[in-house]
Amino acid sequence: MRNMIKLWVLLSCVVVSSVALASADEEIKVTFWGFSADARMAMAKIVDPNGGNRVAVFTIPEGKMVTSRPFATEAQAKQIKKKLSKKYHISDAGKNSTQGPRGKITFFGILKGKYFVIMAMRGNRTAVFDKISAGKAPQVQLKEVWWSADGRSMVVIINKKKSSADYGFDIDTLRFYRYYPSALKFK
Repeated sequence: MRNMIKLWVLLSCVVVSSVALASADEEIKVTFWGFSADARMAMAKIVDPNGGNRVAVFTIPEGKMVTSRPFATEAQAKQIKKKLSKKYHISDAGKNSTQGPRGKITFFGILKGKYFVIMAMRGNRTAVFDKISAGKAPQVQLKEVWWSADGRSMVVIINKKKSSADYGFDIDTLRFYRYYPSALKFK
């Protein structure tokens, strides 16, 4: 009887650990590191155990990767950050806020069917800022909104999650924008 109990406990541990592993088969975490002096480029640290860790510089609003340097340790990442900051004039740490640059507009995200919609709200009126495919992610959230010092450039980090016994992921993605408040159509 004791052997049966030990076997049952062992099998339970194997099942629980395999479900825990499946809940994050793919995980990508993004840390925003700053804007260039002219707010036309942005730098981020990307931690991806499957694809490799890297520090990358992107153009705004195109989101084109200008350069990407791999790193193995945090010390290496900081060295790369220092070198790329000098080369690409990354000097603006940015401001992390869901409020617009003047504080009159608030940004938030909602999942609508197959799309994740970034909304802007002024008072009790809303406007669609962007509409992004949510893919197969049942959970999508607006994780961070970063603003350049001049309030013209915006970097958004969106988190997509799925947990299941078959396959799971927890992925941060970057979106790059030039911000023109007059283009928002509030209803």
